[in-house]
Amino acid sequence: MLDKNKTNNHPVLYHYCPSSSFYNIIESKAIFLSPLTLSNDKAEGKLIKDIFITMLKKDSFLENKTILLDLFSSLIDEIEGFGLCFSEKKDLLSQWRGYAEDASGVSIGFSKQYLDLLIKRNTDNNKSLHLQKVIYNRSAQFDLVKPIYDKVRPYIEKGAFSFPIGNTLLSHLTGKKIQGKNKKLFDLTLKAFSEMVPLFFHLFTLKNRAFREEQEWRLIVHFLKGDIRSFFRFAKGKIVPYIYIPLSNLEEQPLVEIILGAKNKSPEWVVKSFLENNEFKNVAVKKSKIPYR
Repeated sequence: MLDKNKTNNHPVLYHYCPSSSFYNIIESKAIFLSPLTLSNDKAEGKLIKDIFITMLKKDSFLENKTILLDLFSSLIDEIEGFGLCFSEKKDLLSQWRGYAEDASGVSIGFSKQYLDLLIKRNTDNNKSLHLQKVIYNRSAQFDLVKPIYDKVRPYIEKGAFSFPIGNTLLSHLTGKKIQGKNKKLFDLTLKAFSEMVPLFFHLFTLKNRAFREEQEWRLIVHFLKGDIRSFFRFAKGKIVPYIYIPLSNLEEQPLVEIILGAKNKSPEWVVKSFLENNEFKNVAVKKSKIPYR
């Protein structure tokens, strides 16, 4: 279950961050989405390929399917998910340690209802902003992939991805003239690929169960890396791209509550005044209940 504020019936999702990030969000009235592949999970965006390969092996389809595997690898390398991460838990020690400067930062409670409205306002034909709940359970991950795999399977049985036309399929999706038997196989491959496309919107939905304590949700938008138009900042020793989304319509209550980490030095009344000064009204400000120092 999601944590719920006692004075608000809407679910709340919590973004843990350093105090400097909290300050920037409130002062700019915007949220900032950064590449998920730069996160602390080395397997980020790669689990779907592993599951798909497992299904191919089970059906004895893996042999002579290097084109399919090349396609997967190429697309995974080209797709980036820019995201803002949330937890269902508002006061979790591992989150404080990992994402909020060892409990010196803040846990920002966002209204999920507001996030849903924000998505509607910021989705168009060029980008699709959406909120995803991360799946950690291996069985549930297979359940997500299997319906898509089942649609691709008949095309593989008929010969899709089975003809040698170059290093990767991607290099031949540009209209190169193909004739005869290969033309039929190529058409089957294109149809199979079209059925696979939904998989790539879930690249950043799956995570290793070792992270399950985080109970994570993500506000995310996908880009091909060559199409990204972003801003840049320097953080933790590297250049990090980001996009920002304004928090418009503040009367709709984007924030429900703020939890200050156990080591946060800002008095609650100061944070409350800071919020009100920037038009964030009726936001509860509390101190973490974890006795951490």
